[in-house]
Amino acid sequence: MKSIVAALIYTLATIIRVRMAVRTSHSIQENGKKVRIELSALKVNLSTIFGLVIAGGVMTWIVVIDGIRDISFSLSSSLIPVYLERIANLTAQ
Repeated sequence: MKSIVAALIYTLATIIRVRMAVRTSHSIQENGKKVRIELSALKVNLSTIFGLVIAGGVMTWIVVIDGIRDISFSLSSSLIPVYLERIANLTAQ
């Protein structure tokens, strides 16, 4: 199942990349002149990608930490009665 999902994501990324390349070649042909790829444009694009990766990483860690916190609170709340009975020697009466 994981390999099917990975293959679908890879195929979708390939389709998007090919469409981007086709659009770029059409825009060059419409203007009638070739456009040089410049280092400044690459820097802008890489900085945008870097920002998106950092933002996605931060969101991932927020979700992971929130899940761990929820699990630990759930576990501790279910173990409080056991602690009160066995360790603190308190009963419900």
